[in-house]
Amino acid sequence: FFLKLTIYRTMMKNLWRLWAQALGEKSGESDSEADAIARFRTLLILQGVITNILISINILISWLK
Repeated sequence: FFLKLTIYRTMMKNLWRLWAQALGEKSGESDSEADAIARFRTLLILQGVITNILISINILISWLK
């Protein structure tokens, strides 16, 4: 059980590192501040994706009428 948990944590840490790098240049004076900035950038990206999905759904609904 603990081995699976360790593997999961390592995998999630690597995925977070890759995602944070994909968001752009590392910002902040410390690692915790850089992580907070990456979380905020993630929220901004999610907001844009959700908005685009809702706009697309609205367009599809109007076409079906």
